Amino acid sequence: QRYLAAAERAWRWAVGHPAVLYRQPADIKTGTYGDEKVDDEFSWAAAELYIATGKDEYRARALAPAAGVQTEPGWSDVRPLGWISLAQQGARLKNPADGDTARKQILAAADTLLARWQASPARLSLAKSDFVWGSNAVLLNQAMMLVQAYRLTNKADYLNAAQSALDYTLGRNPLGISYVTGFGSRSTMHPHHRPSDADGIAAPVPGWLAGGPNPGQQDAKDCKGVSYASKQPALSYLDHGCSYASNEIAINWNAPLVYVAAALQALQR
Repeated sequence: QRYLAAAERAWRWAVGHPAVLYRQPADIKTGTYGDEKVDDEFSWAAAELYIATGKDEYRARALAPAAGVQTEPGWSDVRPLGWISLAQQGARLKNPADGDTARKQILAAADTLLARWQASPARLSLAKSDFVWGSNAVLLNQAMMLVQAYRLTNKADYLNAAQSALDYTLGRNPLGISYVTGFGSRSTMHPHHRPSDADGIAAPVPGWLAGGPNPGQQDAKDCKGVSYASKQPALSYLDHGCSYASNEIAINWNAPLVYVAAALQALQR
């Protein structure tokens, strides 16, 4: 009850101050993850508060659909996480039909991803444009949507496509490398991860997902004496500590790895 009361106070404050966005203090130099568009954060928050309280003041924003098909969540657009909650918790809603919009959004996303997977010789749901900074996380966030579609429909292809995503990150990829430290016969050894660099142990901390192939190569100027394997999207990866654009570690990338791995284990027993 205390947490719920705090959440509702936070909601009222945010609604009353929609233009007050986070700004990094001058003495903090790390990335801001700046986001000028917060409709998606309001949507996700409203979804969770609507589930928790049943109050009509949250309903409209919770159920508002996205413009077009959004295939996966990401740090800059978290709206699909609210859909997942609404779809899973439909029985708790005052009107269970309120979960229908969320279910339709999830299935529309999953069908787009499934069509890509079926058309891909490598059996991947990634589009060429998805090979960006953190491409492995993009793929696993897509897999999370596919898992949800399977839970809604029991359609096996959704689960198979999600499994392909996990297989890719664990080594079934053009470079034949597991992008998860400490897993597989050949895995990422030199992530851009300060604790792994500083602990005096040759192997990196196990269980971290590397960012993955990124033809943008934004770090090339800082990686002196080493170079990427290729400029081709799925080959553009550098296993070196200097490579923050392809070999960085981030908690929001590991989150879908844990979710998808656990879900596939649970759903395929």
